[in-house]
Amino acid sequence: SKARTAWLNLSVSGEHGACPILPSMARHCLLVPPPPPPRSFGDREGRIGSSWVSMIGVQVQRNMSSLSPAPPPMQTAFEIARALSAIAFLFYGIVCISTSHMKVEFERYGLARFRILVGVLECLGGLGLIVGYFNRPVLVVAAAGLALTMLLGIATRMRIGDSLARTLPAIVLLILNAFVLGVAIT
Repeated sequence: SKARTAWLNLSVSGEHGACPILPSMARHCLLVPPPPPPRSFGDREGRIGSSWVSMIGVQVQRNMSSLSPAPPPMQTAFEIARALSAIAFLFYGIVCISTSHMKVEFERYGLARFRILVGVLECLGGLGLIVGYFNRPVLVVAAAGLALTMLLGIATRMRIGDSLARTLPAIVLLILNAFVLGVAIT
């Protein structure tokens, strides 16, 4: 997230100044009420002291209301799922295109002629999840395409009789992309 700075305008004895406060520090200030001003500070009624303290509270509240709040847990989970999926698909796509092990695997699946296509689609899907930070429709298409790819991968593994342990990565990636897609379209 962007680093933002809230500025407090303080008025003490008629002099104006500015004091930078980081948002994380200012949040703590809002949780603790300011102490009462001392009566000996300022004029006979203590107006300078109390206006100074109230000015801090008002300015912090004004400045903090314009800052974005901490992301909710669902948003955090969404960002983690998107990042993990993007990294996984970029990695698996490159491995699918470039290694002899995946060539043997695709022959075992009976889909040797689709290996390069699947690798390219996985790489494009991973890149689409990254571009989705800036363009929501690209995110939706990428997450849907990757979820469909994993659904087909699970079906292929079931068709050839692979164990649950060998199918588990595709299941996890299907769940991650279905979650990303669900959050992205809402």
